[in-house]
Amino acid sequence: MHALEFRVPLFHEGLNVTVRLGEKYFHTLDAGDRILLSSRDARPQCRRAELIDVRMRVVSTIPNVWLKYEHDPACRTPDGLLEELKQVYGRDSVTSDSWVTLILFVPDPLPINWTQPVCPVPNFPEYPTPPFPGFPTWQACNGR
Repeated sequence: MHALEFRVPLFHEGLNVTVRLGEKYFHTLDAGDRILLSSRDARPQCRRAELIDVRMRVVSTIPNVWLKYEHDPACRTPDGLLEELKQVYGRDSVTSDSWVTLILFVPDPLPINWTQPVCPVPNFPEYPTPPFPGFPTWQACNGR
């Protein structure tokens, strides 16, 4: 099972997106995989999730409708996402022209011992079923 580490382990109860620099995860993750979501904080917490899709895009071409599913509230705007990527990967490592991997996943229900809050999202739509609104089919995005 692949593990993804999160600096901000806040998740929607439904579809989530996380953005990672480069293509590593694009080549190692597939739709349907089970993944482990882990926290970087002093008290590591773990949660499992189902991987829905993996896509590659240039940072500046990620549509706003996709960013509303971003797990980290600071990354739900193009400027916020770019700033957060620079903080995580280094200012000189990321530009608006950098290639990133978008990982779409649905976390399992919260375990009883989970101490991190679930990300509050006012008026967030109920978890949509595929195809996801605003997301073209994965074949159209990645040519797989």
